[in-house]
This record gives sequence, structure tokens and C-alpha cells, in this order.
Amino acid sequence: SARPALAGRAAAGTAQFIAFGGFDGRGVLDSTLLLTLAPARDGELGFDVLWADVSADLTGAPKARFAHAQAGTARAVYVFGGGGASGGCLADTNKLTLTLDAGARS
Repeated sequence: SARPALAGRAAAGTAQFIAFGGFDGRGVLDSTLLLTLAPARDGELGFDVLWADVSADLTGAPKARFAHAQAGTARAVYVFGGGGASGGCLADTNKLTLTLDAGARS
């Protein structure tokens, strides 16, 4: 699904990026995905890439939106504005906090 806004955060040797909302061609999304890039476990150069739907592990989830702004810290992601599911512009700010450990679940 298309997700125009990503916010990053670092955790103990792992790069994580959180994607909230977006538009998939059928409608405005309110789901949250966590992308984790971890050093390859097989000894090869590169990264293992893990996507996890973390919508159920989220507190502070905002309304569905697309074309919004996101900024992240080590502990939270902030989502601002964007277009709403009803077509109007949103002018709210939301703090998303994940209740996950440093790694993504597969």
C-alpha cells in the first residue's frame, strides 16, 4: 500500500521506520507499519528487512489520513495534519507511542 510519510527511530543497532496512514488507491488508511532493518543474520553483507503491522500495539493513534507530516524520536512518533477520510484537511497533532521492544515481530 502507498504510504507517503515515514518517521525513523534508532534502537540498539537496528534502524526502524514507522509508517502511519497513507492512501492505497481505495481509501485513506489508519494502520501503522514498522519496518526494521537489522544486520543480516546469515553473515552476509546487507540487512534483513522485516515489516510488522503494529496497529494493535499503538497508543494515541490518530484518525485515518494521507499526505501528512511525521517526525520521530527514540520513543515516539508525532503525526500532524494531512487529508482526512472525509476529504477535509486535518490540523491536529498526535503523539504515537509503540509498546514494542526494540525489534519488530515477524
